[in-house]
Parts: sequence; C-alpha cells; structure tokens
Amino acid sequence: MTYVNLVEEVKSLLAIESITGNEKELAYYLIDRFKSIGCKTTLFEAAPGRFNITAVIEGNNSGKLGLLPALTEINSKIVEYVKKAHSTVKGSNPVIFFTDGYQEMDFLVNDLGIESIQYGPGDSSLCHTDYEQLSISDLKSCSGVYLELIRLICE
Repeated sequence: MTYVNLVEEVKSLLAIESITGNEKELAYYLIDRFKSIGCKTTLFEAAPGRFNITAVIEGNNSGKLGLLPALTEINSKIVEYVKKAHSTVKGSNPVIFFTDGYQEMDFLVNDLGIESIQYGPGDSSLCHTDYEQLSISDLKSCSGVYLELIRLICE
C-alpha cells in the first residue's frame, strides 16, 4: 500500500498556481499522483484552457468485506496540527475521541493510506438526528480553525 503524507501533499498542491484558466500544471500533477496509487486517469479540456481530470481506483478483489475501523495515531502530524489550530483559535484543547460512526475515513486510511481525522462544528451526538443543529458562531469558529490549520500546514 502507498502511504501519503497529507501535510506534504497539501503543501505541494498549494504551491501550484491554479487560478482560473491556469489549471493545466495542477491537472498534470494530479494525474501523476493518482497514477502513483494505481488510478486510471483521463485529462480533458472542459473549456479552452480549463483542464480537468477524472481518476478511477479499481477494486483489488482483496476480500475486504464491510467497513474497517479507520485509526490515525494520536501523535500523527495531522492530529498535532489540528490540536494546535483548535487551541489557537478557541483557546482550549479539543476533545479527542473515537467514533463508531461511518465516514470516508475507512477509504482514506485503509485503502489510500492517508492519515485522516474527523473535525467539525456542532454536537456530534446529534448528527443525522431530528435534533441536529449548528449555530452560526460554531460555524465561524470552526472556519477559523480550518484557516489556522491551512496556515500551519503551509509554514
């Protein structure tokens, strides 16, 4: 399995200028990255000078049945960055816990080898219930954490 360092990958992506009409270099970079993990890729020009790609990862008939736990080490870089970003913005340490809910982390961690965590605003015990809600202030502070996380990763 190929493992990807998420922090380094984000830095590499952000270093490529990809403003509207200047996406070709980024498209070729992504094609190389997706090919390196076994994806079949297609490059197409959606409009003049506007390059897009598709990437397909095929099953490997590994016998994987159902969902697997997606575990990221507590001392991984991504956890440390999120903890620092959270404490900088919110002035407190984040609550870290294991969830038995399903999200895309199974695919990211177990199939692609990308260290991943789940972080977001709101009360996770209310997710996908009739009582789920989100305050604007929670959304704003979480956005601040995301911005600080990007800043930390790009240092």
